[in-house]
Amino acid sequence: MEAIELGRLLNGDAEPTVERARWRDRRRPAGERYLVLPSRSRPRLLVPAGERRAAAAAAAAAHHAFAWRSRLRQWATRAGLTAGLGDLLFRDRLALTGSSTLAGWLSEVMDQPVRLGLRLGPPRANQKPVLALLDRECTVVGYAKLGVTPLTRRLLATERTALTELATAELATVRVPRLRYAGDWHGADLVVVSALPVAQAAAGAGRRGAGLILAAAAELARLRPVVVADLAGSDYHHRLAAQVAALPADPHRELLAATLARTVAADRRLEFGCWHGDFFAGNLAVTGSQVLVWDWERFATGVPVGFDALHHTFMSELLVRGRALPEAAARMAERAAEVLAPLAVPAAQAPVVAALYLVEIATRYRTDSNQAGGGGLLAAAQWLPRALSRLALPPPAEVDSGSE
Repeated sequence: MEAIELGRLLNGDAEPTVERARWRDRRRPAGERYLVLPSRSRPRLLVPAGERRAAAAAAAAAHHAFAWRSRLRQWATRAGLTAGLGDLLFRDRLALTGSSTLAGWLSEVMDQPVRLGLRLGPPRANQKPVLALLDRECTVVGYAKLGVTPLTRRLLATERTALTELATAELATVRVPRLRYAGDWHGADLVVVSALPVAQAAAGAGRRGAGLILAAAAELARLRPVVVADLAGSDYHHRLAAQVAALPADPHRELLAATLARTVAADRRLEFGCWHGDFFAGNLAVTGSQVLVWDWERFATGVPVGFDALHHTFMSELLVRGRALPEAAARMAERAAEVLAPLAVPAAQAPVVAALYLVEIATRYRTDSNQAGGGGLLAAAQWLPRALSRLALPPPAEVDSGSE
C-alpha cells in the first residue's frame, strides 16, 4: 500500500495529493498535512506535519518493538520528531483537502477534536492501517483500524464481536478497551476503541507481573463455562481437522494432519474454553492488579484451555528473547506442563494441548498467507518436528497402525 492509497482512506470525499517539500518552503497550506515516513513508496508511518509534539506522540504510539535494532530506529525517529527535525528529515508530504476527512469523523466519534498518526505494519497477511487518535494535549485517547481486504475485514468483525461480549463480562484481572464505533468508512470497515492506560504499566513487571499474566490467561479461558469432552469427538477437533484439510496438498499439510492424528491417538479428555488468540507482550501490559489486553482480532471460543498461556510463552521466546523459530517452539514445548499447571491443566494433558496449539498456529499462518497472497510462518517441516520431539505423544507408527 502506497501513500496515495492511505491518503484516499483518510480523505473521504476528495483525492489526496502526495508531494515532495522543498528545503526552504515555509508555506502552511490549508487542510491536513502528514509527513510520510520513510517515503511515499514505502510508507510505514504518517504523522502530523509541522507539529513536533503531535508528530512525536504519534510515533511513540505507533508500535512496540522487541528487536534492539528496531527499538533504536524508533528511538531515533521519535528524537528527531521531538527536536522538530521531521520536516527536514522526511520530505514526502500527504495533503488532504476533503471536506469530510476521517480525522473529522473520528473527532465526532470521540466527542473531541483529534489528530491522527497512522501506522502501516510490514507486508504480511493481516497488514492494515492502524491510527492513533491524539487529543489537544497530544495524549492518545483511542485507536482506529481500517479493514480493506477480506482477511482484515474478518479480523475486525471478530474484534467487534469480542469487545461487545467483553463489555458485559465480569472480569477481575483483565481490562479491555471500550468499543466506540464499528461500521463503514467510504467502503472500508472501521473499528474505533478507547485507549487503555498503558503509560501506567509497570516496565518489566517481574514475577508478580508474570503471575498476573497467567491469571489473565486463566480468566479469559473461563470467560464462558468450559466444556469437557474427548478430543476425538469434540467440535474443536472437527473444526481444526477441516482447516488442515483445506490447505494445499503438500508436505506441510501432511505433517499437520499427522500431528493432529497423534493427538487423537493420545486419547485425552480436555477442557475447552476461550482464548484471546494473540496473547503476548505486544498486546498486553501489566498495571497495578490488572492486565490491560487489546487487539482482539483472533478471539475464539471452544479451544483447549491453556492456548493463551502457551502462545505467550512461544512469542516471548521468539520475539522478546529473539530465538529462532525452531528453538522457540521447542522451548515452549519443553515448558508446556509448567506453563499449563496454573490453569489447572493436568500434566498428562499438557503434551496434547501443546501439540494442538502448534497445529492451530501453523494452520492459521498458512491459511492467512494463502488468502492474502503473502508470506507467513516458515513451513511446518522446518520447525514443528523439533518441538514435537519434546512432547510425549504416540509416535506416528502407532497412529498409522491403529487406523488400519
